[in-house]
Amino acid sequence: MQVSVVIILFLILLMAGWRYLSVMRLNRGLQAALAERRGLEQALKESENKYRDFAELLPQIVFETDEKGNYTFANRYAFEVSGYTEDDLKKGLNALQMFIPEDRARVYKNIQRRLSGEQISGIEYSALRKDGSVFPVLLFSNPIIRENKAVGLRGIAIDITDQKRAVEEIRGLNEELERKVEERTRQLVEARDELVRKEKLSILGQLSASVGHELRNPLGVINNAVYYLSTVWAGADENIREYLNIIKSEVETSQRIIADLLDFSRTKTPQAQSANIVDIINHCLGVCAVPETVTVHAELPGTLPPVMVDPFQMNQVFQNLIENAVQAMPRGGVLTITAREDRERDGIRIRIGDTGEGIAPENMKKLFQPLFTTKPRGIGLGLTVTKRNVEANNGTITVDGEPGKGAVFTITLPVADIKE
Repeated sequence: MQVSVVIILFLILLMAGWRYLSVMRLNRGLQAALAERRGLEQALKESENKYRDFAELLPQIVFETDEKGNYTFANRYAFEVSGYTEDDLKKGLNALQMFIPEDRARVYKNIQRRLSGEQISGIEYSALRKDGSVFPVLLFSNPIIRENKAVGLRGIAIDITDQKRAVEEIRGLNEELERKVEERTRQLVEARDELVRKEKLSILGQLSASVGHELRNPLGVINNAVYYLSTVWAGADENIREYLNIIKSEVETSQRIIADLLDFSRTKTPQAQSANIVDIINHCLGVCAVPETVTVHAELPGTLPPVMVDPFQMNQVFQNLIENAVQAMPRGGVLTITAREDRERDGIRIRIGDTGEGIAPENMKKLFQPLFTTKPRGIGLGLTVTKRNVEANNGTITVDGEPGKGAVFTITLPVADIKE
């Protein structure tokens, strides 16, 4: 009996010791696990502190959000740039509040895309400060993964105001440089064209006088022959009369070209005298061949004061302008000639307009240049001589016109001492 009791007591003690040892081992294991967890927590805290310290040093906006887009962290630079505060963040500042309304739908869509794991490179948005001002940002973000689930976003937003301003400045400088290059190129082209024109004019001046005189003689003979044949063949059939008229017209055209050549090659000093501008214009209308298809509207008051001009040169001016106006209306139209007193300039203003095809904008500055013409025939000296004669008589000449709306030449001439 005593042996049984001893055995039982021994077994009880053995079981108690085993339990004690088990509890001790369990305690040591728990303490080790707790120590490891504290170490991990400390390492995590140190890592987070390093991350936050590093984030505070960056000159970019560093942020974290939850899955709903509410900010859970923002660095100091973010508050400085945006104008928001940590109190705003604690009150539930949402990412959508920091973008202009036009960008919010796109921002929300891209947040969902990033949370789903879709890769998106840096995207530009227009961010909104607390005071309502706008600034551009380039945004990069990655999902925050916990337990294999995206619980928010972590990223940076770069304020690219200076970069965009620099790009705009560079673009402006490039445009200015291109403009200067185009302007310089235009000037060089004009200088080249002017040099070529002067060379042509130099040669033309040397040849025009001698050639003009040599051509006038045979043209005079041809003209006399046409007159003689017209007299002899007064009863000739229509075809013969038509061809004689063609020859006569071509002779007149050739004589006009020769006259332009001679007038251009020699500079005549105006013999200014008091003249009636209305008489000069009426004389030119009588001399110029105005077809029946062209209607002439003339407003030429007889009370206009006399002008101080060279009558011969003014005849050349008005004949040329009237002929040009008629030629601009091959299918007919209206030739308008008006004369008015310009008291502000102490002169007479004459306007000669047509209802022809008008003048192309690119030709407007070239009209008075030597050797420029839009006509299928002619050498382009008529308006050059016209302008030179007007300016030689202390007058001015300008032109207005649009394609399809005709052209108007305006001449202003000085009056003949209106004080007398």
